[in-house]
Amino acid sequence: TTTLYGTNANGAEYSITSLTAGLTYFTRVYCSNNQLGAGPPVATVPPSAIPRQKPPAVDTITLSAGTDTTGKSMLVTWNTPTSPGSSVQGYAVEWYTKSVAVPYFGVQTQQLLTSMGTITGGTFTVAFGATDVPLPGVANAVNGQSYITTSVDLTGILQRGDLLSISGLTYLVATTGVLSASSIPLADATAWLNQAPIALAITPAPYTGNTVQGAVVYRQHRTPSLSVNVLPTDLQVALENLPSIGRVRVARTGSTNNFVWTVTFLSQFGPLASPNVLRVNSLNIAGTAPNLVSSIGVVGVSPQNYKIQLVPSTSTSVVLSGLKPGTAYFVTVKAANDRGYGMFGSPAPPSYTPIGIPDALSNVWLRSLSQTQVELMYDEVDMSGGAAVDQYLIEYGNDASFQVATALPPVLPQNKYVRVTTSADLGPIDPTSVFTLSLSNYFGVYNVDLGGYFNLIANSQFITQVIPGGGVAVDLTILVARGEFVKIANQEYRVCLDPTTSFAMAGVSATQFNFATNVVTVSPALNNHPILVVGTTIVVRDCLMVITGLPSTTTLSVSHQCFASFGPGATDPVYVRWGPSAIPICDKSNPWTPVTYTGFSILEVPVFKLDTAMGPFTNLDVTAASGNVVTGQWNDAANTANSISSLGCEDYFRLGDPYSGQIARVLTPCIGATCGCAGLTPTVLPLGDIASPNLETSLSYDTLQYATQEIQTIRISTATGDFNSGVGGFRLQFGADVTATTLAGGNGGINVNAQYGCLLWASGVTALADAADSAALKAELETLPSIDQVQVSRKLYLNPTIAVYSITFTGFRVRGKLPTMQVVDQGSNGCGAFTGATPAAAVVTKVQNAYVNAYRLEKTSDIPVTATAEDVKAAIEQLSLSCKVDVVRRVAKNGFNWFVTFSRGVPVNLLTFNANDYKLRAALAPLATVTRVNIVKLNVLNNAQNVYARVAAHNVAG
Repeated sequence: TTTLYGTNANGAEYSITSLTAGLTYFTRVYCSNNQLGAGPPVATVPPSAIPRQKPPAVDTITLSAGTDTTGKSMLVTWNTPTSPGSSVQGYAVEWYTKSVAVPYFGVQTQQLLTSMGTITGGTFTVAFGATDVPLPGVANAVNGQSYITTSVDLTGILQRGDLLSISGLTYLVATTGVLSASSIPLADATAWLNQAPIALAITPAPYTGNTVQGAVVYRQHRTPSLSVNVLPTDLQVALENLPSIGRVRVARTGSTNNFVWTVTFLSQFGPLASPNVLRVNSLNIAGTAPNLVSSIGVVGVSPQNYKIQLVPSTSTSVVLSGLKPGTAYFVTVKAANDRGYGMFGSPAPPSYTPIGIPDALSNVWLRSLSQTQVELMYDEVDMSGGAAVDQYLIEYGNDASFQVATALPPVLPQNKYVRVTTSADLGPIDPTSVFTLSLSNYFGVYNVDLGGYFNLIANSQFITQVIPGGGVAVDLTILVARGEFVKIANQEYRVCLDPTTSFAMAGVSATQFNFATNVVTVSPALNNHPILVVGTTIVVRDCLMVITGLPSTTTLSVSHQCFASFGPGATDPVYVRWGPSAIPICDKSNPWTPVTYTGFSILEVPVFKLDTAMGPFTNLDVTAASGNVVTGQWNDAANTANSISSLGCEDYFRLGDPYSGQIARVLTPCIGATCGCAGLTPTVLPLGDIASPNLETSLSYDTLQYATQEIQTIRISTATGDFNSGVGGFRLQFGADVTATTLAGGNGGINVNAQYGCLLWASGVTALADAADSAALKAELETLPSIDQVQVSRKLYLNPTIAVYSITFTGFRVRGKLPTMQVVDQGSNGCGAFTGATPAAAVVTKVQNAYVNAYRLEKTSDIPVTATAEDVKAAIEQLSLSCKVDVVRRVAKNGFNWFVTFSRGVPVNLLTFNANDYKLRAALAPLATVTRVNIVKLNVLNNAQNVYARVAAHNVAG
């Protein structure tokens, strides 16, 4: 194939496209004039090339124990990926653990390229990594000369302003001096980063090394020339073609002269330091004071316990050693060819927990009860060898070597016996200090009366408030939140999380709505209506409103985002969704499933909530370090059992659900031996790790399945007139991500690449167009890496045009607190101009924030460290899960052991039978612990011989 490229006296670059990966292509170049035609061809250097890319992600990765039974290593295996045009040269296996707090797996590095000044055109290149790429031929360098001579023509490889290295010394290719087939001018490279064209490589520099002949010259990996408004997709391809860079994601924001390209390094973990920074050669950028500056947007952080091992291409497996049993290790494998490392692959599931047999038990006692019976007591453990202990193996007899012994049937873990211990590394323990105990009860009991009286009508999905004569109404919206547990009569429900559940207000209709005055007229007169009160969310036609005032008995003042009036004379129903006197009921086990009450109507009765409920919390930031602090929406001062003030340092609580929600503790950091929870306030709850409350922990996506969903609206509008449909576009930015797939809202110009990601404001004005455009916006948003699922609807108003898109974030990755979307490039930067009217600035509003409920762990009153057995018995029997216990106290070093026997009403699960020892005081490391123990009585012969016994814990490994 021959291509006529054009005239360029200074040489040029030309990209050959639409090639087949893996094939060898030979290339040559002609010079031609318009009198005699083409001259002789000149082969390129090298004369051929193979179009190729980095290897794809490694697949079929498996993690296993291999032959190990100790739980201290694992075997990683994988398949060899295909790599057309370049064989695999090796692998990198990386493994790490999950942190207890965000960021769970480190932080991806982000580097920025920012355009500055007034740029009128031109190109730039980007280099990355060490100056270690050997160039063809050799060079001679003479001490004191400001140039080097080369054996081959390097002018097609090196540009003025590039970095080069010879004999271990680094220079820039100077902007002055002769750059020819045999000569390279040198410039000082002290300032090699972020130099403007006017200052880059302008200072000639003599070669300061020893005079050499036949030296190798090196340069950085760098891109071809890129336009000053290069698309993020094109920049991404150019960067990923560099062997020094793995896989990246590029987003572009701003506009001409103010572009910012954000480069996120996806496959390279941890921080990247010089020379692993994006270096721009700006010499060919034109304009007034133009430049393109590189900077660090986000400093990368390596995952916890990060390690890497390089594996030769001849192997597709490796044994990773030095692991800790019971710790989940996350593993990735990536392959490299001459283009560098590709994207890593992950196994499914992404982690493996090495497991070994349990360790030997501690605290095993044997004592004689009679001539024919002995008592064996041992401490039980939940986990050992990295797995749950599922049974205990007991042997006993008169033989100390156990060659002859009686083996009991496997003994299962039990919940009947518990030992509570206080101790200190250095005593004595302060006799005035205290501790608390808890069973695994975050649910509590329904004993908090909301006040007021309520109805649950047959075949209804709402609890509604009534006001008997002389009664006082309460505001349900500050007493219970969506997702909360409530009980009316003997019926238990959860308040629905879905904000669209509603009911038609019987006997009330809307006769008129004036969107300009924000007034709804109703009929008949309300006359102190118990449900339609200030703060109630209603829907009339398809307009969502919140009642803000009651100007008269027949009018409601409302807030809304609607732009069409109706009436007078209408008879539209008024639908109630939520308010101070109305809450929707859902299934107790699933707050997303509405329930219809089918029994007899329940009238004028109280409603109760749980005594462990602490209300809703916002600031649910799952992806940022700030996700370890949540904010309470109210402090129930009238009932401190339902407020944050009921918590203390190191106390336990659950988020989302009292049965299965995430468990955390009040963050209690320590400075030396002094610990405190100053971050705990009447409105702020800091999250601490369940095992180490002095360490921060973070919200999980699973927890937020019980949270409300965030809803945002986008308003595209004009003050007067109407837009023409079918033209006019914009992009959406969500965090660092910008839409980059659709072309529907592009300007239709010849540069198609400049139009990617432009959404069309409207394809038409019909209901069918509303549905189609909503689907298009949904599809585009779900192409963004940070969004997996949304629901989109649109309401379109005319004269003037106002288009309101409503976006509900329903996916797994969009739970919790989200960035506010931004409308960018409205009618610009490749997006089509609006016609027919002048667009106003777009408005984005958060209609509903995400919040989740929290539940404290029920705990005893403070127990003195000197408490008697009767004191501890009384404290434990306060707990709702406990019935009757027997307690025996014994001295244990500088503290006590309280042996607790659940004599009646044994709890099914004591996994969180915990002690909070924050208020214990001693010279060094006071501690209160709760340990399950078991007591087994063994029948023996009355033969006056010694009895020996032993116990082993068992897990899935043996």
